[in-house]
Parts: sequence; structure tokens; C-alpha cells
Amino acid sequence: MQTARVHRIVNCTGVDADLRRADDPLTKALLASGAIAADPLDLGIEVDAQCHVRAANGSIHPELYCIGPMTRGTFWEVTAVPDIRRQAWDLARRLSNAHWVEGDGL
Repeated sequence: MQTARVHRIVNCTGVDADLRRADDPLTKALLASGAIAADPLDLGIEVDAQCHVRAANGSIHPELYCIGPMTRGTFWEVTAVPDIRRQAWDLARRLSNAHWVEGDGL
């Protein structure tokens, strides 16, 4: 084991998605009210396969969705633009009932 004296440390692990440390008012309010729940890995918000948010009581909210890095607990690798673009496209198709539209060129 080695020890190094440093003046600064830069966290390059990505988004800090631990909801217990959230500092924005919306996330804090949703968490406090039980409208959202942390995923089991504490990587973000718990969602189902269609990106519906799971509440603290385990129920799925039919009109609340989450996409992007905060869904890593369910989808794991959702940090790059192509991954987020795919999630946004799929959700937009479901919300607009445009299931017939293909995602070619995404």
C-alpha cells in the first residue's frame, strides 16, 4: 500500500446518483414524499423496463418517467449520448402512441 499527499482529488466515476445526498429541491421533495425510490444499488432512481418510476411503496407511477444516468440501477450502462438518445426515442414513441415509427438512424 502506498500513501500520497495531494492537494485535490477529482472524482471521475461519473454522476453521483445517491439520492440520499441529493441537493436539488425537486429530487429531495420527490424522495421525501415517497414518489420515487432509490434503486437497490443506490445508482439512481428505481424504474421498470419502460422507465416508469417506482415509488417507495413499490408501486409503479403510470405518469412519471425517468431516463438517462439516473436509471443505471436498472439499465446499467446509460451514460453516453447514444444510450440516452435511445431511451428518449423509445419513451417518446410510447407516449405519442407512435409504435410504428422505426428508430433507424438513431
